[in-house]
Amino acid sequence: MRKVLSLLILMLLLSACANGDRYNFSGSSDHWDVFFTADVSDESSQSITGTIKYTGEEPVPKTIDYTFKRDGGNLEGRDLMVEEDAVNIGKLSCEDCAVTQEDDQMEVEITWNGQSENLRLSNDR
Repeated sequence: MRKVLSLLILMLLLSACANGDRYNFSGSSDHWDVFFTADVSDESSQSITGTIKYTGEEPVPKTIDYTFKRDGGNLEGRDLMVEEDAVNIGKLSCEDCAVTQEDDQMEVEITWNGQSENLRLSNDR
């Protein structure tokens, strides 16, 4: 029992010392919910994941285009398949890049079937 308790305390201490920050951004519009997570390793490295989920009442589009506009640059995707009402952005990593900051302003433009919507994402702090 003492070993288990010691191991748990060690794990807590090590996790508290881990470098990096995680920022979760989200936003909604009439047809879409967007979730964006940036795991920042240091001042010039990060990994990004995200999901764009269709919430409209019309039939689900087959493909979409998106553009994430943020202070550190844009992230775009074209002709992405919508599967199970969502597009998974996947995991994108960069080194020597402008990383996401807690107070970044982020907008997303989504285009599908001749329609377009813009969303502002806010940090879920």
